[in-house]
Amino acid sequence: MNSILSPLSVTVGGSLWWNGFTADLTITNTSSSALSNWTYTFDTAHKISGNPWGATFTSVDLGNGITRYTLTGAGWASSIPPGGSVTIGFNGSQGTAIGNSGSLTSALLFTNAGGNTGGTGGEHHHPDPDPVVDPDPITPTDPVVEPNPGIGRVFAINPAAADIIGFNPALDRLDFGDVSVHNLIVGKTSTGEVAIINPWAWTPEFQIIRGVSFDDLTAANFGIVQNEHLRQDVGGVLSWELGLGPRNSNTVYVRSHEYGVQERIENFNPATMKLSFLYYGTRERLTVSDTAEGLLISTQPTGQSLLLVGVTRSQLIPANLEFHHDQVVEDRLEDAFGVTVAQVTIVSRNGLATPQGPAGQITDGHQSRPGNGLTLIGGGEFSGGAGGHGSGDDHGHHDHGGGMGGGTTDPPVTDPDPVTPPPTDPVSPTSPFTVTVGGNRWWNGFTAELTVTNISNTRLNSWSFTFDTVHKISGSPWGATVQGTDLSGGITRYVVTGSEWAAAIAPGDFVKVGFNGTQGTAIANEGALTADLLFLGGGIVGQPGAGGNTGGTPTNPNPPTDPINPDPDPVDPPAITNGDHNYGEALQKSFLFYEANRSGNLDEATKRIDWRGDSGLRDGRDGIYFGGQNSGNLQTGLSLDLTGGYHDAGDHGKFGLPLASTLATLAWGGVEFSNGYQTSGQMDDLLATIRWGTDYLLKAHVTNANGETVFFVAQVGNASADHSLWSAPETQTIARPAMAVTPNKPGSDVAAGSAAALAAASILFREAGDFAYADELLVNAQSLYRFADTYRGKYSDSIPEVRNYYNSWSGYEDELAYGAAWLSRAVNSAGGDGSAYLQKALNIYNSDIGGLSRGWTHNWDDASYGVAVMLAQDTGNQAIKQDVTRWLDAWVNGTDGVQITDGGLRFISQWGSLRYAANTAMLAAVYSDGLTDPTGKYAQLAQDTVDYILGSNPRNASYMVGYGNDSPQQPHHRAASGVGWDGFRNGLPNEHILFGALVGGPTSANDFSYNDRRDDYVSNEVAIDYNAGLTGALAWSVEQFGGNPLTAAQLNALPGISVPQGN
Repeated sequence: MNSILSPLSVTVGGSLWWNGFTADLTITNTSSSALSNWTYTFDTAHKISGNPWGATFTSVDLGNGITRYTLTGAGWASSIPPGGSVTIGFNGSQGTAIGNSGSLTSALLFTNAGGNTGGTGGEHHHPDPDPVVDPDPITPTDPVVEPNPGIGRVFAINPAAADIIGFNPALDRLDFGDVSVHNLIVGKTSTGEVAIINPWAWTPEFQIIRGVSFDDLTAANFGIVQNEHLRQDVGGVLSWELGLGPRNSNTVYVRSHEYGVQERIENFNPATMKLSFLYYGTRERLTVSDTAEGLLISTQPTGQSLLLVGVTRSQLIPANLEFHHDQVVEDRLEDAFGVTVAQVTIVSRNGLATPQGPAGQITDGHQSRPGNGLTLIGGGEFSGGAGGHGSGDDHGHHDHGGGMGGGTTDPPVTDPDPVTPPPTDPVSPTSPFTVTVGGNRWWNGFTAELTVTNISNTRLNSWSFTFDTVHKISGSPWGATVQGTDLSGGITRYVVTGSEWAAAIAPGDFVKVGFNGTQGTAIANEGALTADLLFLGGGIVGQPGAGGNTGGTPTNPNPPTDPINPDPDPVDPPAITNGDHNYGEALQKSFLFYEANRSGNLDEATKRIDWRGDSGLRDGRDGIYFGGQNSGNLQTGLSLDLTGGYHDAGDHGKFGLPLASTLATLAWGGVEFSNGYQTSGQMDDLLATIRWGTDYLLKAHVTNANGETVFFVAQVGNASADHSLWSAPETQTIARPAMAVTPNKPGSDVAAGSAAALAAASILFREAGDFAYADELLVNAQSLYRFADTYRGKYSDSIPEVRNYYNSWSGYEDELAYGAAWLSRAVNSAGGDGSAYLQKALNIYNSDIGGLSRGWTHNWDDASYGVAVMLAQDTGNQAIKQDVTRWLDAWVNGTDGVQITDGGLRFISQWGSLRYAANTAMLAAVYSDGLTDPTGKYAQLAQDTVDYILGSNPRNASYMVGYGNDSPQQPHHRAASGVGWDGFRNGLPNEHILFGALVGGPTSANDFSYNDRRDDYVSNEVAIDYNAGLTGALAWSVEQFGGNPLTAAQLNALPGISVPQGN
């Protein structure tokens, strides 16, 4: 298999399965020096499907069904020490039949095993009769600035970019810019080189500092690092590698940065010895499991593990577990052992080599105290995990609010594992699990619900299966990830892998996962989905169905039509039922929450929140960047007044996309349910709430003398630096730079979404008689929309900093349609002709959105549901009305990925679950009132959701802070908490009551899966977009059932609330 001069030897292993195979290639360095960037070339009659692990590949079609592949080591497998080896691999489809079971060999994989061109690496080269061009040759990395003989060079850190070549530790330094620890892991390759890794990208990204190890570096090489956790992680790795910090003989030090290192510790005495995580990272995924050999402590994504031979978790003493402060107070690593923060010991980081932070910022970790867990943990066999936030951290709702409708993507919250390859035989005929198909068909599409059952007697920690189909998966699945390979002829091979809550399956248990899709061949537009209709051959690859998996394509030569009939004669729907709640009071308190999240110069004459004061008064003065925050984008001398607006959630960043969605949704509720606002006396509060946001949008919108948009500010604040602080906004002094979208750095989504907000607000203010302000909003909305439509692109591509918080998963077509729909209404409201805007919205919906995923809903990222409801109202288009009714029916009935709890909550996502339910409730109310609801089911869905939130649920507890019985006491909100990091997890109620805030809610389809804990940002964070749909739904409930707001005297009696005289 090897060239005579090749420094590599390659051994083939793996397995065969139905029409496919999994290849495991062990690459061994037979030379006497380390190999970097090795390659290996071979010819084969088969096709690689999906992405390899540990390598990348290029291919050349040689004709006659033969392909030449060149593998190049990547990530953890890119370097091989002398005599060392790495095992990489890939899945493939069989080009010629080589069997459906058994082992894969070189003779089966390669067309000419003796003639393969072998490998190259490092300084070793060999003649290649058919040279394959390296598509991505490595060249020395360009530094951020030109070399300076006095201080050396500065190299930008970017895991998606090329490796760093030529770094001189004696002179040079690294620049992390505004890189957040949310998506960075510090690691060491198998050859000892420094690696900066983003394991949470769709494809894990590695940037290796070639030829440099950690013991070549000092903290000064890392320059100023913005994020506190990243400083801690770098400091831990540096200190371990440089021999700094404690090394006590009775302590085993667990590390996380060494790729692939697996340690066995014999003779560990849990009664007298300690486990220390002092040098461990803050964002890796930590798992602790009892195994047959002992207690296994594992880390992802590096794959590093430590086995305490003969020890069980029950034998450990919690006080002998050592962590530094932030690992437990913020990141809860102790959860992996099933113990509490008070039980474990906190040790100081003093003396570790830690990079410098920005001026005025400290690096926490000086605290120390003994744990109070002095007895054995006890219990039976155990498996636990913690950490591994990836792109979440305390803003998980920022990252996973995207949708699946209209061709959007909503990446699941996963713990990617770039080190461990997938199961070697994921789809063998003796698979430990079965897959059954359910779901339904709809107009040119379908929803698949797959039940995966573990039929073995052991726990499945991971599972995957493969199937071939003539259909196409659209959007993102739930409970799984999918990877598709085009097999030509209209056939796609998909690999489905469990993720999130469905990643592991207990013996005899099952999980239900699913996805939406478009029909490749007609299989009818209604009725149940079956395996025969979904899978070629009726079964998954390697597990034939009734059809024997013959490869036949299911077709229906005469698919039944799905006639669209006009609505029947309207009839009065039946009366809906409601809970015993004061909807007027709840509506009133929702506006108190918005006041509590205001930024800027708070008017003492109208301010009602005693514990809030002025903040962000320098917004717009700390630098304006056109695009991302790097020196080349800084607009020297440009200064704006960007005070005002809203903090997005429990932190103090100001983000354009969720603000736009929030304001548009609030204004929509005001237009649709104005009677509810008027009768409850809350219209003035609604107008004031919206105006606080639209005034800020007008400041963020910069136009030229002709009124055309020059740029639009999409973010204010350094979110990474802000997240390192737990303090009130009034006390913060960190810089708050602003980032804008421009013609060269477009952001159609945030610009068009903001245009929608301004247009919707203009209608509301016009109806309130403020014509001048309404005209100003409309003129700005039209200019901003032209800008969005002309310069198309995603704002998260132009402003990388926003990706970790409010990434534009859905793209910009939904916001373009939403903006056009609202401009149509706004122009009509002003006495003009909005038909051109309406037609544009309709065209975008039909061509770019194309329908609704029934298992998702309206949210800050996905406006397609709002678009569909508006178009159904404004055009009467029967196909779009059918899209809406089928979506709402799924929410009513609990199908297509919507789950219904025992208490009646519709659940689709763990992060901010009540936000999704409330948004759907408002749109259901709009549709019920404005279009059709002959049975009253949509109205009842809306009312049931409102009542559930307010306390009509199995917990008999309200999810609105300060309303009803047993409302949340510890919402994840810096200003309201009244504490710093030292009190972050004290278990006590917040010092201030955040009246009216809707918390995230249950984290699964279980009414009791809610935690009223400040550190549980999944259950208990609040956000301006969370309350938006609920506020409209509450106004609708007032219209249905009435409700009295509190009097001024009653408001004054609330803790922390003072009503100014005259209000």
